[in-house]
Amino acid sequence: MNNYRKIYLSYHPELKGKIPKGYIIHHIDGNRKNNDISNLKMMTKLEHDRLHNCGKKRIFTEEWKNNMSKAHLGKEPHNKGKKTNEETKIKISEANKGKIPWNKGKKGIYSEETLKKISDTLRGNKNAANTTKPDSI
Repeated sequence: MNNYRKIYLSYHPELKGKIPKGYIIHHIDGNRKNNDISNLKMMTKLEHDRLHNCGKKRIFTEEWKNNMSKAHLGKEPHNKGKKTNEETKIKISEANKGKIPWNKGKKGIYSEETLKKISDTLRGNKNAANTTKPDSI
């Protein structure tokens, strides 16, 4: 157990030496080395996540993006060559029910060339087999 938890518990005997499940000890001033009892507060994990904006869309800096690109350079994707099993396909399908597709009602998102490739592929045009695949469908 971390020192700051022990300190917090020593000032709160009603907890009987245990932090309740789902709770954490938070450093109020953000300094994890400041373990003064006045700087420690017990809160739920949800409260803590909200306080620190966990789970919200984060804004990534260009420096961060560049560092991540360098870190993953030359590495294979974690799911390359893996097949999606039927159970996973069903879960994905259920999760997406009721959601509006990203391109619903949007016009002008594909180039003329891409639209022709999609059209030819869907019609089974023999010439379409000799061209590259559409950007995305």
